[in-house]
Amino acid sequence: MTKMSKFFAGALALTALASHQTAWAQDCVATEEAEALMTVVMPGGITSLGQACQAHLPADAALLNATPYIENTLTPAAREAFPKAFEAIKTIAGDGLPDGLGYDDMAPLLDLFIGQELTKGIKPESCGPINTIIESIQAMTPAQASSMVVAMVQLASASDPKSFDDLPICPANVASAE
Repeated sequence: MTKMSKFFAGALALTALASHQTAWAQDCVATEEAEALMTVVMPGGITSLGQACQAHLPADAALLNATPYIENTLTPAAREAFPKAFEAIKTIAGDGLPDGLGYDDMAPLLDLFIGQELTKGIKPESCGPINTIIESIQAMTPAQASSMVVAMVQLASASDPKSFDDLPICPANVASAE
């Protein structure tokens, strides 16, 4: 597959993701795959949030100074997590997504798509709390941060099933007290 055809295949995948926001297949994304997907989208997501909040935070804010963390910690973790994340993308997008798309093919498209979704409607007063979250995440490994985000989505989905209709993560397993 040529670089251009991989680009278009990736674009089709993201179009499929976007068009499934109200009509998901019955399948849900397994927790482990959802965590991998979160790891893959964190570098672009944090970058987009930083751009959206730049005018509303002090110059020394963690969100505005995350580039070394993104480049040295998140991006290598995202590359490693991509094969498992791609399984999540295939679950969400449905059939027809070509195999063979790699991190370099999909990351720019995911960054664009996720960045737009994350920054939609951000209000200036949201930037302080977002900065606090990013500052806290930087103290964790990428796997811990992704696990926390997925658990928060599962928790929100359990109390309000419609809150994350566009992200079909399987419900969290309940540990038995026995």
